[in-house]
Amino acid sequence: MYSAKTIADICKGEISGTGSKLISHFLYDSRQLQTTDEVVFVALRSNRNDAHNYIESLYNKGLRCFLVEMHYQVPSAFQDACFIKVPNTLTALQQIAAYHRQQFSLPVIAITGSNGKTIVKEWLYQCLKQDYSICRSPRSYNSQIGVPVSVLNLEAHHTLAIFEAGISQPNEMERLAEIIKPDIGVFTHLGSAHNEGFQSQEEKLSEKYKLFATAPVLVTRANIGINTSNKTLLYAEDFLNLTEALPFQDESSKINAAICAAVLFHLGYEVEEIKKRLANLQAVAMRLEIRTAVQNSLLINDFYNSDLDSLRIALNFMRQNSRRRRNCVILSDIEQSGLSAAELYKRVQVLLSQQKVDLLIGIGEEISKQEKTTNEFG
Repeated sequence: MYSAKTIADICKGEISGTGSKLISHFLYDSRQLQTTDEVVFVALRSNRNDAHNYIESLYNKGLRCFLVEMHYQVPSAFQDACFIKVPNTLTALQQIAAYHRQQFSLPVIAITGSNGKTIVKEWLYQCLKQDYSICRSPRSYNSQIGVPVSVLNLEAHHTLAIFEAGISQPNEMERLAEIIKPDIGVFTHLGSAHNEGFQSQEEKLSEKYKLFATAPVLVTRANIGINTSNKTLLYAEDFLNLTEALPFQDESSKINAAICAAVLFHLGYEVEEIKKRLANLQAVAMRLEIRTAVQNSLLINDFYNSDLDSLRIALNFMRQNSRRRRNCVILSDIEQSGLSAAELYKRVQVLLSQQKVDLLIGIGEEISKQEKTTNEFG
């Protein structure tokens, strides 16, 4: 949690209005407003939209803290709100995330490459979640906005972090590298994605490699043909023999699993244990499944991801597509969250309340024990 003054100091901003606000959540999409407590809205601009246009609507919903650009003229009627004015809100968001990252000494894994980033991240999570409390990028949050939003999810209970980073043109990766500051770098593959943004494959490789500038360890598919003399190198091709029991036998899956094996080996896992964990890998659902169900209902299925961040994303999606329907959530136990059961399901209860869930059906021993916490949903 940060004070508005601390946020302003981090990004060299100025405070207008009431500056005593406390901030623990950064909202960048006005449609995803869940609560107004300890929330700052980051008014980002793009070629197609300007989020400053949504400030009045959010103010009318009770939000009272905004990160805006210097040009924004604060309405006289909004003087009970806090406005942190900065030259560029995206740069400010990235600066805040970089500052937040520096408050943690846990190991951080950064993943980039033309493809395979999300699968490798999710498979590493599957392999390591029983031993670590992991903060990871939600879904494919790997952009100039997605990376800082992911890093800002770091909390005191986390013991490991895994973040994706993707770029589409030169001079983007330096910003992401400064935010993530990885201890272990993972380079999945250099393919044709985003070729139009670079003059050559060599330039694209050089730009992506900037993510690993300060990482002492680098895992790659094979020798990537760039100077890595200052790093400990592990090549996925040397670990392919550990993927024999992998449930997926296509070449891409084997390589992605071998990358995971190399990371586990570096973290100190024995070969037989690595084989065992690779053999238990599950397919990664890359998107929410949406089905039209009985009685004209809408079924939103997120059967693979089971953590607070994924639940928050699914609930936001449900609210945006509910069309005034009654909202029911079927939720199984959330495992390896790093939180006590009481704290975990207290947070779940808050999410469900914020999204106006009408009925919760809990499946599992732990969530059933929390009946007193969740029984208001039926």
